[in-house]
Amino acid sequence: MKLKPIVLAVALVVGAAGPAAANDDMKALLAEVKRLADRVEALEKQNKELEQSLASDRLSEKEPEIATRLKAVEFQTLSMQKQ
Repeated sequence: MKLKPIVLAVALVVGAAGPAAANDDMKALLAEVKRLADRVEALEKQNKELEQSLASDRLSEKEPEIATRLKAVEFQTLSMQKQ
């Protein structure tokens, strides 16, 4: 994920507040932006793993639990429809 546009926007907003408050505010805002960027990256990784798991009909112990549960419900639904 690219942080430059976000960091520049934060710098502009904090810069308008004044140089004394800007340093502490800037550090806090940059730390929060980094935390959020890390969280988004982790969520994107989880989403990619989930999408890959759902692309296959096979069950695996290594796939996310929600994918396993969804596949189980799909298999149960299919078996009920066949009856």
